[in-house]
Order: sequence, then C-alpha cells, then structure tokens
Amino acid sequence: MRGLIRTLILSALLALPVQAQTDEPRDWEAVMDAIAVALEAGGMEGNDAAFLVINRALRIGRAEGRLTPDWAIFFAMAADHMRNNRDNPAYALSLTEEGLVLLAGHPEFPEHDGYSAALRVSGAYALADLGRMDEAVANARLAMPAYRGAFGDDNADELEGFVALWAEGKLGDLNTSALDLAIQTFERAQVAADEGAFGRALSLASAALLPEDGALDPGAVRAQNARAELLIAGSLRALGRTNDAANGYLRAINRLARTPWDPDAAPDWWPEADAPGGTALLYGAFQSLAGLAISGGATDLAIAALAAAETFARSAENRIDLLIYQAVLASRDGDHDRALTIIARSRDRALAAGETYTAVMADFYAAQVATLAARRAGTEPDPALLIATAEAALAVVRDGVDTTTILSDAARFLTRTADHGAALDYARRSLARQRAAAEDAATRDSAFGGDQARAARRGALETFLRAANNAAVASDPGCPDPSRDAWYSCVVTSRGTGLR
Repeated sequence: MRGLIRTLILSALLALPVQAQTDEPRDWEAVMDAIAVALEAGGMEGNDAAFLVINRALRIGRAEGRLTPDWAIFFAMAADHMRNNRDNPAYALSLTEEGLVLLAGHPEFPEHDGYSAALRVSGAYALADLGRMDEAVANARLAMPAYRGAFGDDNADELEGFVALWAEGKLGDLNTSALDLAIQTFERAQVAADEGAFGRALSLASAALLPEDGALDPGAVRAQNARAELLIAGSLRALGRTNDAANGYLRAINRLARTPWDPDAAPDWWPEADAPGGTALLYGAFQSLAGLAISGGATDLAIAALAAAETFARSAENRIDLLIYQAVLASRDGDHDRALTIIARSRDRALAAGETYTAVMADFYAAQVATLAARRAGTEPDPALLIATAEAALAVVRDGVDTTTILSDAARFLTRTADHGAALDYARRSLARQRAAAEDAATRDSAFGGDQARAARRGALETFLRAANNAAVASDPGCPDPSRDAWYSCVVTSRGTGLR
C-alpha cells in the first residue's frame, strides 16, 4: 500500500503543469502543485512536507466547506502517511472514512472507483493493524473488483495475499499491530523521561494509550495502558503538576481494576494485576500516590494508599520504603517518637538486607524528624546532625537517584536551624542542580516541557530566598531569630490546599 499511494500521488501530479505556489492552496490543482514542491525534498523529509501541505489544505477546506469528490485522493494520501509514517492506524482509518463520505452520492465522478478502492483498501490495512481482522477482510474483499480494475493484477494479487493472512488472524509485512505501535511509542516515551525531557515523554506516553473496547487482546491492552498512565503520572510529578500526577496514578491503578479503586471497599483486580509487571506497577503507583498525599496533607488517602501498596510489596526494599513513608506520615501528624521508632526499625531491616543506601537515608530522615521534634519542644535543633546525615547520603547515592532531593531536603530543614550559612549553601546547590537539569532537558524537550520544568523550580527558589534572607538577617542583631517561622521578612509564603 505504500507504493500504491505514492503511485496515485505521482500519477496525479504528472497530469498537471506546475503552477506558481501561494501560501495557502485552496483548489485541487493548487494543492497538487504544493505537494509536488514538497516532494522535491525527497525521502522522509519530502513525505513529511507533503503531508503537512495536505493536512493544512484539508483543514482549511473543511472550515470553508468547499471539499469536492476529487479531494478524496488527499484523504487517501493522508491516511497512508498516518499509518505508515506516523504509526497511527486509528486516525488513518478515520481519514479513509471521511474520504469515502466525500465520494458517496457521486458515482458520476470519473475517478470514483479508483479513489474509493484506494480508500477502502487503506482502511482495510488500518483495521488489520487495529486487530479488527474480520472487518479488514470484508472491506478488502468488497473493494477487490474495483481495486483490481484500477490498479492492476499485481497489486490486487498482493492484496489477496494479505487478506488471506488477515483471515487467519495474522498480520502481513505491511502491517504493524496497534499494540506493537503503542509499545514502541511507550519505549520512546520512557527514553525521553530518562533523559529528563518530561514534556516530550508526556506527549509520547499519551499517544501510547489504546482504546479498551477494540479487538486487541484486552489483557495486553490493560497492561500497556497502565504502564503508559504510570509514566504520564511520573512525568507530571517531575514537572511539578502534583494534582494532575495524583490523578494519573489513580488512572494507572484503575486500568488494572474491574471497578475504580475505593479505599473503603475490597479491590477487584484484573488478572494482569497478579503478573510480576502488574504487581510492580501497582506497588509503584500506590507508593507514589501515598507520597503525594502525605505532602498534600491528605492523611486518609496516604494511609489507604500505603496499606494498598503493602499488599503489592514483593521485596525487602519495598517493605523498608513503606516503613519510611509511615514514619514520615507519623511525623507529619506530630507523633515524632513513633516516627523515630519506625525509622529505626526500617534502618535495622535495611542493614539486615544489605541495603546500605536505605539505611543511610533512614538516618537522614531521622535527623529531619529530630529537627521537627526539637522545634515543637521549643529547643534548638542540631544542624550538625542534618549536615552529617545529608553528606553521608550524598556519598553513597545509588544509580538513578536524583541528588536534588537530598540537597533540597537538607536546605529546607536547615532553614529551621541556626546554621544559616549551611542552609544557604545547600539551597544554592539544590537550585543550581535543578537549573542545570532543566537547561539540559530543554535541549531535548518540548517547549511545554521546558516551561513546566522552569515552573517546577519555584520551590527550590523559595527555599533559596528564605535561606538567603535568614543569613542576611542573622547578621543584624536587632532582628528576631530568622529560623523561627514567625518572621520571614521579604519572603512571601502561600499555604496551598489539597495535593500540589
């Protein structure tokens, strides 16, 4: 079908003299002229440029209500490009249907049979990609007589070979399953996220979502969609859009549930939830949801998410991480003694399991809780403990862990101590790390991703401003103690509500 549509394009172009181009071609001949100019670039670049011409012309033609039957060829061209070059058989099928509607009621149109056959066959290929084999076979066989008459025996015989495969539930060399396309797109999204290009990751992962009411294997579709939703949620969280991220984690969870997850009801999971990939996904989604809930003060949701995550914890590291979350939750509730007890237990388990990094991070969390406990008791927190445990964590940081979190946590808690110089140093390092990461990602990410990454640095900037202000004020003996929350000087803080 790739060669056929290009033959249609070239045969139509050869019948026309090349005319001077306008910015927006509005009649059939002008569009064909513009396509001819675009194809002069050759290869994929030329094909992409030709598609942009067609797409723009169709959009304007629809808006102005002047599409005539001869424009059906442009729908065939666009559909072929979308299926073969943009990996989007669903949209390709929609384009073929729109082109056929344009031809309907116009049997007198000279190219009716050829254009109709091309559209129906292109639609048949798209249906096969989508797993709708019976429909693909029926459409192709209905189109076969006109197709043979318009394009010859060789093309028709090739199509019959593919139809025979579709009838057996198989795909031919010119087909790619929509599920395979979604998996390939997801893999590109994962690479983008790994590179810090979260805006591009969002776009790709969204394109990797499949309709769940199609003819593809429903279990495979559920698993694929859950993975895509998890990546979408993680990318949103990285860009600072925590409300949207929380909803994304819930969508990932619900992709593997027969009914939406309800903390007050027994869950009803699809079989994919019990597979290793499903179990790991649900653990990660519930754990991340719990973290966002803790940060947003949604205690009930955090408790329910942690309880659900525990049912999917399959490793000692998973269970240790959940203890840390429980400790953070206890600390947020003001129960610092319980938090320290839980952290000590998680540290012991980590050492027993050989998880040195987790044990060191447990010490860092314990120092944070001790800082909060001291402030609540009205005593001066010990900055040396925070600094020592933060440096220990940075020294043993494992692959894949962003040191920004350690730096930012150290800065944030040190602003609650009397060591304003150390707080400013960690805040400066955290802000520089985030700025460098954002600038690096901007070279690979979309404009949207770059904008969101810059917005996500707001928290680090606020901490830096507070630390800088505290350090400056501390040098003035006439000012109150800047480590106390009663006085912030020029730094304005805003208390948000809900998850953010």
